[in-house]
Amino acid sequence: MKLFIIVLLISILGMVASSLYIYEFKHEDSHLHNVQIQPLPYENLVVDFKHAIMGHNPEQVICYREAHRNFYLFTLFLLSSVIGLITVGFVSQRNHGLRLLLKNEEIKTQKEIIESSKENLLSSIRYARTVQDAFLPEKVQLKAILSEYYILYSPKDLVGGDFYWARQTDNFKIVCLGDCTVHGVPGAFLTITSISILNKIAVLNLETPAEFLAVVQKEIFETLMDSPIQDGLDLSVCFFSLDRSTLQFASAHQGLLIIRNGKTEDIKGDRRGLGKDFNHITEPFQNQVVKLTGRERFCIFSDGITDQFGGEKTKKIGKKLWLNWIPESH
Repeated sequence: MKLFIIVLLISILGMVASSLYIYEFKHEDSHLHNVQIQPLPYENLVVDFKHAIMGHNPEQVICYREAHRNFYLFTLFLLSSVIGLITVGFVSQRNHGLRLLLKNEEIKTQKEIIESSKENLLSSIRYARTVQDAFLPEKVQLKAILSEYYILYSPKDLVGGDFYWARQTDNFKIVCLGDCTVHGVPGAFLTITSISILNKIAVLNLETPAEFLAVVQKEIFETLMDSPIQDGLDLSVCFFSLDRSTLQFASAHQGLLIIRNGKTEDIKGDRRGLGKDFNHITEPFQNQVVKLTGRERFCIFSDGITDQFGGEKTKKIGKKLWLNWIPESH
């Protein structure tokens, strides 16, 4: 559009400029016939106007008008074109402004809808966090089961896929730590499902954590069997005898750290998780028994710790650095 206007204006100016040099003299008695140096168009326009008012020879007037008709016509055309272009530009700018105004109103409306939807979603997630927290053991319950404990629980999002669980049965104090393979809201729902399964199994008074894991696997499979969910979880299970003399440990893809006499012992679990993808494995979980002296400290953790990025080079903490930190902080 801009290029077209520029070309049009240049063409009009060229034609007008050329018309200034077009002179025709059809009548010998015209006052312009023998003029050596022809006056400028605006001067001729004044003379022409005088001829018309003072009643001079009409042929002189006609001759004069014929001589400069191109100039007058192109000047009128130029003015009309400029006015037309200004009008078109004004209307176009006005329409463009109206379109921008409508677009801004549309964007504003969409922004309000998105912000409202976001707030409703965040409100739902916050409530989901409240529901998830309700399934986790309370401090009073943990204090009754464990004499001293420390929990670092910091989900990446408002809700997460990690959880902890503790319960005392007739023969054992049971402590579990789970890590669902999905995060966020789906992970939160899977943690609630897993905790419900642990609560159900706790009343069975099982004797070993290996048996405990086997029943968890069975319940997880039956719960998710007809669903499209392919995710599962990693789970550590600790059975402390009530007299604190022994610890039994079994784990699905996690480990246990025991700190005693200034040394850290890393007890590894089975290299498989829990879920539909592992139901074909018939080999039982490994049950490990540790004799206790009463001076040990224990640590179970998910990869939420070892997979954290940080430091000057923004690297993962990793298992090695984590094991080095344990003696300094236990």
